[in-house]
Amino acid sequence: MKEAFDLFQEMLGRSMKPDVVTYTCLIHGLCRFGRQKEAMSLFEKMLSQNIKPDVTTCSILVDFLSKQGRMKDAFQIVEMMSQTGLKPNVVTYTSLIHGLCVLGQWNEVTKLFSEMVGRGISPDVQAYNILIDYKCKEGKMDEAHHIFEMMTEKGKEPNIITYNSLMDGYCLQGRMEEAKRIFGSIIARGHEQSVYSYSILINGYCKARKMDDAVRLFNEMQDKGLKPDIITYTTLVGGFCKVGKVMEAKDLVKDMIARGESPDLITYSTLMDGLSKNNNLAEAIELYNLLEKNGLKANIVIYNIILDGMCKTGKLFEAKELFYNLSTKDLQPGTRTYNIMINGYCKEGMLDEAQALFQEMEESSLAPDDFTFNILVQGFLVNKDDSHEAMQLLNTMIEKGFSPNAETASMLVNLFVKAGPNCKEMEMLLGFLPDDYGKGDVIHIDLVHFLE
Repeated sequence: MKEAFDLFQEMLGRSMKPDVVTYTCLIHGLCRFGRQKEAMSLFEKMLSQNIKPDVTTCSILVDFLSKQGRMKDAFQIVEMMSQTGLKPNVVTYTSLIHGLCVLGQWNEVTKLFSEMVGRGISPDVQAYNILIDYKCKEGKMDEAHHIFEMMTEKGKEPNIITYNSLMDGYCLQGRMEEAKRIFGSIIARGHEQSVYSYSILINGYCKARKMDDAVRLFNEMQDKGLKPDIITYTTLVGGFCKVGKVMEAKDLVKDMIARGESPDLITYSTLMDGLSKNNNLAEAIELYNLLEKNGLKANIVIYNIILDGMCKTGKLFEAKELFYNLSTKDLQPGTRTYNIMINGYCKEGMLDEAQALFQEMEESSLAPDDFTFNILVQGFLVNKDDSHEAMQLLNTMIEKGFSPNAETASMLVNLFVKAGPNCKEMEMLLGFLPDDYGKGDVIHIDLVHFLE
């Protein structure tokens, strides 16, 4: 960009007047590098020089602003286009649709899509792909499939991105037969199955705990000359860990290194998490030490895994020491880090330490979440049978917009049922529970007996 602006300044120095193409190229470059203020400033300068932007200039800005989530500003550019006689094209509309989808504003997307078609602008494959991907991520696969059918009826040929989105959507829902069918359609429609396509399906099988199918696909892709990437390997490592096959996960990492694919922190953290959750905390710590020795700086995710493992194995002293050493490693504990420690203290009955950490968390401007409150409430009920302290926490929890989870509510109800019909806190608790909470289950029956 520096060279481009040097040339721009040279043009001005020679009294050469930049035109719309010059400004558009510079604005496009600034947008590509995320230099938002400079791009908008240059656009305003362009307008002040009475150089009228064209559809391309405006579409570049609309796309950039939409990706930033600044939909109000993006629509202002579109309004300016209309006022100056410029007509938004398929690129302009597609950018707006993408931005609205990211923000989850589906009603606005529908209106915009209808407006686009009403103006005689035919949505392209990219526009349909955005809609399909959004519906897939929302888990609305029937609607995604309907858009897919509408797309093909309109003569738009789905591409590899379309199929990957559909496949990923089915995998996220555990509908592996449908995902497999889409995978087969890729070749049937004349497209090539990519490493990414295989990785999506492998991930689906791993989530479904069908490791034989995942490994079969892993071998098949290599037989076809496709080289697994770091995402493929890390996905399989996570899959093996999930089903307790830690040895296979370790062997896969060795194979990965032997084939020239360097594991990253996500790969290592996945393996560490698997080791820790499969009662191999010592090996997880050994791997962590190995990373440190080889100059790989562990991130907060890795420390959370180690801390969680320590807390769950009763190593509270070691966990506390590591927790308070995070600042020396230029790392700040997040809400999850505090939750791990608070949960560890609660499980060991160390409620004073848990409360102190909770206060420290709030003082450091970190917002507790529903998990924080639930584990503290449960801690007081299990270890102290302290309904008063639990109710105070519950009040704070509700004020902050959180709700007791099923386990917390069940413990509270059982406590108050035992306390008898004169228990004042019961009415308060009932006000905290969702209308349909406990219907048809044991808790509901207990409540009915209690209130009679």
